[in-house]
Amino acid sequence: MVDTQTIKESPILTRSTELYMGLCQLSAQMHTQLNYNDLPALRETFKNFRYYMYELYYLLIDLYEFDPELKVSVDRWSMINKVPVKKEREFYTESLNIFKNMKTELNRLSIIAIVEGY
Repeated sequence: MVDTQTIKESPILTRSTELYMGLCQLSAQMHTQLNYNDLPALRETFKNFRYYMYELYYLLIDLYEFDPELKVSVDRWSMINKVPVKKEREFYTESLNIFKNMKTELNRLSIIAIVEGY
């Protein structure tokens, strides 16, 4: 039988993979709902999206050196609790852009490379 050793960050990488894949699915769903202007469904999807973003960000922020601009963007984004109805589309679009920037940052940190199997 082969000896195996557990990696210290293995549970974190496993959970971050689950969150990342969930975020990809939710962002695709949000894009579709934005395109079809289905705001009631988008509000519900966004709740899950936001929970996943928070968890992924706070799970990795202490282990990796995130880009300072991304940190500021996420911190500012997380402080917004109530969005006026007239600004909802803009806020959801901004949220998707923050996720896009986070994906770029995760790729730079070689976290997505592990997730995507490169």
